[in-house]
Amino acid sequence: MPGEWFWDFLFPPRCGGCGRRGSWFCGGCRDLALMPAPRWCPDCGRGCAVDPCPLCASGGLGPDDLVAWFHLQGPLREAVHRLKYGDRPRLAGPLVELGLARSPLPAGVIVPVPLAPDRLRERGYNQADAI
Repeated sequence: MPGEWFWDFLFPPRCGGCGRRGSWFCGGCRDLALMPAPRWCPDCGRGCAVDPCPLCASGGLGPDDLVAWFHLQGPLREAVHRLKYGDRPRLAGPLVELGLARSPLPAGVIVPVPLAPDRLRERGYNQADAI
């Protein structure tokens, strides 16, 4: 089976955000990927990316923090849509690298959301599992 370099030679990577050849996520699109400001729940004091806080609603059981790596807009939105709907599973690695490089908190556990069986058959892979 040919290595990844072989496939990159035959089919050069294109940026998931703008489509430019040369990398899976170019520097310009990386710079436009905006991180949300860290949010802390005023009730429980834990990091939470959404309002209302599901950590409070769960009665204290569950994860310590919920963190969003980026606002889903601009080139990042394009990259995620290409990953999910454009049969571009190799975009998952560069998106994870970018998220880990900019994460405001130490990396913890990332849990993929299960994909419905019909969607899995349609796409051929679970994009959340790839990430």
